[in-house]
Amino acid sequence: MAQNLWTKEETIIAFNVYCKIPFKSSSKTNPLVIKYAKILGRSSSALNMKIGNFGRLDPDLKKQGITGLVNGSKLEEEVWNEFNGNWDKLVFQSEKLLAKFQNKKVEEIEMNSFPEGRENFVSTKVRVNQNFFRNMILSSYNMKCCITGLCFTELLVASHIKPWSVDKKIEQILIMDYV
Repeated sequence: MAQNLWTKEETIIAFNVYCKIPFKSSSKTNPLVIKYAKILGRSSSALNMKIGNFGRLDPDLKKQGITGLVNGSKLEEEVWNEFNGNWDKLVFQSEKLLAKFQNKKVEEIEMNSFPEGRENFVSTKVRVNQNFFRNMILSSYNMKCCITGLCFTELLVASHIKPWSVDKKIEQILIMDYV
């Protein structure tokens, strides 16, 4: 039986998912893991294992005494080294790849759905990576506000300390705020 080895494109998307889900919440039954596994044409178990492999490389998890999975591939290390700390590059490439895997344009990905019976017309200029940024920050703080502990994600807004338009470097300190 031939192995279905992970491609670099798939591994980049897996790193995207790793950034969006709190590590402790990652499982083969997590709805986001299932969603992205389907997009990749992989099992949710396979994607969850890939997420665990990225966990072994994460120094923030190590500080918490969490090791992730013990084994992994050189490709995961390459993707980690290329994109960790270079979030704009990860967002651009991974969201572009997600669009490719779904036969969509980048702008069509991750559109928020509205409750049935409502209509909304919106014309706005939105940064392509804004949804990734929000998910990454929510994941970093276990889906809670880092200041108040509020856990209603619908009320939380991911914000830069300095406005992105003033300082586009992602390294700045990030906070969660509530509406």
